[in-house]
Amino acid sequence: MGEWKRTAAKIVFLSLVTILTFSFWSVCAEGLRVFSLRADVMPFLAAYIAIFFGKEWGAAYGCFAGVLLDTAAGGTMGFYTVFMMIGAILAGLLSEKYYRTHPAACFLSGFSLYLLLNLMRLLFFFVIPGKASFFEFFTYFLPAGLYSFLWSVPVYLILRRAWRRLEE
Repeated sequence: MGEWKRTAAKIVFLSLVTILTFSFWSVCAEGLRVFSLRADVMPFLAAYIAIFFGKEWGAAYGCFAGVLLDTAAGGTMGFYTVFMMIGAILAGLLSEKYYRTHPAACFLSGFSLYLLLNLMRLLFFFVIPGKASFFEFFTYFLPAGLYSFLWSVPVYLILRRAWRRLEE
């Protein structure tokens, strides 16, 4: 496969995965709550894309997904965009330097990005304005991260398979 075709295939595939994942979680996430925990696989997806396809692709995905999340949240514009881009770039840099596509490292990167995103969101939007306590990080976001991790495993498997096919 030529370089131009490979790049076009990556763009189409990643756009499709992003839109399908975002649409699925926007529509179905409320119905899939367990003990009031809501799953969010978008940060995991950003880390996985950065690890498999590189930090540049991760940054582009982070920007695209961040704009989707900012629009859906209706709050401060740019929060998700900036944070998803920076998180994906860091995951891509770390994977290039220390590990490549080892499953445990991928899962840890995705889980870390999820926790950091929600920690920043909790601090900026709830703790500093006085709407919530910091302990909600441990009582809600940590268990929700584990629940989101379980839902991110199929996404990881799909991305890994697509990465292998697109890099042949």
